[in-house]
Amino acid sequence: MNTPDASAIANELLVREGFLLDRRDWAAWLALYTENAVFWVPAWRDEHSETDDPETEISLIYHTQREGLEERVMRLRSRTSLTTMPMPRTTHFIGNLGVTGASATRIDAR
Repeated sequence: MNTPDASAIANELLVREGFLLDRRDWAAWLALYTENAVFWVPAWRDEHSETDDPETEISLIYHTQREGLEERVMRLRSRTSLTTMPMPRTTHFIGNLGVTGASATRIDAR
């Protein structure tokens, strides 16, 4: 897969994800992810660099399968998650998207 195609696919996925999250369409959002999807949001190691390894460093979010995302949605729907009461209002926008790796079955983007 070449980089322009990978960039377009990654951008479309992130735009779609933001749209679904903003609408709170949890079922459609979960459908974006395969069972073996890895969902990782690195933390900041210091003022200038992010963490590199979710297995050995702290992360803001790290799920190694879609099941972790399903659990997050279950907590949102149950209204028992103190961090989501009231539900946060968010705005999603995509900027400075960069593809760091791509194959026929995987795109790594930042």
